Amino acid sequence: MTQPQESTTHGTTPGISIHPVIGLPHDPTTAARFYQDAFPRNTEVALSDPFRAPTADSAILSQDITIAGTTLTLLNMGSKVTHSPAITFTVYFDEHEDKLASTNLRTLWDTLSDGGTVRVPLAEFPHTGLYGWVEDRFGVNWQLMLTVSPEDPRPHIVPSLLFTGPGPRAGRAIDRYLSALPGREVKVMRAGEGTMGGDATDPAHVLFSAIELGGLTMSLADGGDELEKHFGPELAAELRRGFGQGVGFMLTCETQAEVDRVWEELSANPEVEACGWLVDEFGVGWNVVPAGWMEKMREPGNFQKMLRMKKLDVRELD
Repeated sequence: MTQPQESTTHGTTPGISIHPVIGLPHDPTTAARFYQDAFPRNTEVALSDPFRAPTADSAILSQDITIAGTTLTLLNMGSKVTHSPAITFTVYFDEHEDKLASTNLRTLWDTLSDGGTVRVPLAEFPHTGLYGWVEDRFGVNWQLMLTVSPEDPRPHIVPSLLFTGPGPRAGRAIDRYLSALPGREVKVMRAGEGTMGGDATDPAHVLFSAIELGGLTMSLADGGDELEKHFGPELAAELRRGFGQGVGFMLTCETQAEVDRVWEELSANPEVEACGWLVDEFGVGWNVVPAGWMEKMREPGNFQKMLRMKKLDVRELD
């Protein structure tokens, strides 16, 4: 098996930050309170004030929740939003830092699975230890894992993308993202035997990776050709449909010039561009936003102008 590559820095663009966006079919405050109560008491959780549309009904459009340093924007995307298990949030519990890690993991599992769907039952596995995968009541997928190595510290929450389709794609995505955005490779492990989806004959196949992108740690991996063997036919079929738009990433740029550059480099389907959202060549959604945009949305007339935009452009606002 090839050895993991570590800590390779790419990109020189400053002033870009990235965090996940979770789409919901309704007012996000219910989900925000659910997640606030779900995580153990020793986990730092903070809620922002909800953002209300500057319209007659003052509908709540979004609310941020920050869990152990990772900010998630909960966004009302309307009744048609759907989630894919190809994008999950992996929650790591470190028993070397928290003596109650196992207990806290099981408590979070019980809360997330209440009203949800268990994808992989919580159990002890030979290579991962205590692990489970659940889709919660809002359709969001979570993988919970007890870390086993103090030499491999990880953030508490890591967005994880599983690439399917013809041939290895995760490595291409890593190269693409790190060429367009500031970040670095933390660890990339390719082509090994005895690992989920591993294809020892293809050195481009990514078994596991961790990259830092715009301040966010993400994991990208290839699903391989044996999804049915590892996940069963139903889940495998869902994974093969791609990432969907239930979870995407907000990419905040300091300048309009950076918005223009990133948009040009990442957008791969002009037909789906809307309100600052684009979809890249791998099917991942990105909301590319100029710094200070939300404050500008509170000014009269700007919200209505935004609704008519594809790429967000501060030059078109009053």
